[in-house]
Amino acid sequence: MTDTPINVLLFGAGGRMGRHLFRIISGEGHRCLEVEARQDPDVRGALDEHLLKASMVIDFSSPEGTTLLLERLLVRPVPCVIGTTGLTAAHHEALDVLAERVPLICASNFSVGLNLLLSLTAQAAGALAPESFDVEIVEAHHRHKKDAPSGSAQVLVASVETGRASSAGRASSAGRARKPDPVLFHGPGMTDGRPTGSIGVAAVRGGDVVGEHTVFFLGDGERIELSHRATDRVIFANGAWRAAMWLLGQQPGRYTMKNVLGL
Repeated sequence: MTDTPINVLLFGAGGRMGRHLFRIISGEGHRCLEVEARQDPDVRGALDEHLLKASMVIDFSSPEGTTLLLERLLVRPVPCVIGTTGLTAAHHEALDVLAERVPLICASNFSVGLNLLLSLTAQAAGALAPESFDVEIVEAHHRHKKDAPSGSAQVLVASVETGRASSAGRASSAGRARKPDPVLFHGPGMTDGRPTGSIGVAAVRGGDVVGEHTVFFLGDGERIELSHRATDRVIFANGAWRAAMWLLGQQPGRYTMKNVLGL
C-alpha cells in the first residue's frame, strides 16, 4: 500500500470494470491515465506515452487489447494487473516473460469470496474420493458475456484437479497413479452418463446476472454445495485495486490472488 498518489494506466477504461475502477482510484487520490482500445485511433502511441508515467497498469480490455498491451509492456515494463478473460496460451507465455522483469497478477476473477471458494473447492476435492463423489460445476452470467464456460469455472475445474492430485500424492506410497480427470462441458444432447472421476461444467446465460458459481459434490445419499454469488460488479474492481496496491513493492514474479489474500 502507498499513501503517495500514483499514476495508474487504466486500459479498457470505457468498460464496466474500467468505470468502477476509475471511481475507486480517483476517490483515493490517485491519477488515472485512461486508454480505450476501441476508440483511440493510435492505441500504441497512447500506451507508450502513458507507460512512461505510469506506476501501475490495470487491464480490463479484450484478448486483442491485452495482446497489444503486453507487446508494449515488454518494451516498457511496469507492474500490472490483468483482468481480461479469454486469454490464450500465447498471452500466458508473454506474461511469463514479463514476470521476469516486473511483478504481475493475472486472474479471471478478483472477488475475495470467489477466491476463497477456489481454496475450499480444492480442500473438498482432496477429501472426497472421485469414486464416491461426482463433481458438477454450474456457472451463470448475464446475456452479454461472450465466453462460456467462464474463466472462473475453468479455474474451479483446476481447483478440483489440484485437490485430487494432492490426495493422490498422499497415497502415492500405495503405488496408485491417477490419470487427468476428464472434463465434460454439458450441452444439448448429452445423455450417455458420465465416467467415474469426471468433472461436469454447465454454463447458463441470461438477464443481468453478475456472476454465480456453484460446485456440487454429489455422492450416494448426500451432497455438498459450495457457492459464490456476486450481486454487484464493484466487488471485482475492489479486488483488482487491492491486488494492484499489494503488487507495489513486490519482487518480479507472477502472483495470484491467493498471494494477495494470504490463502
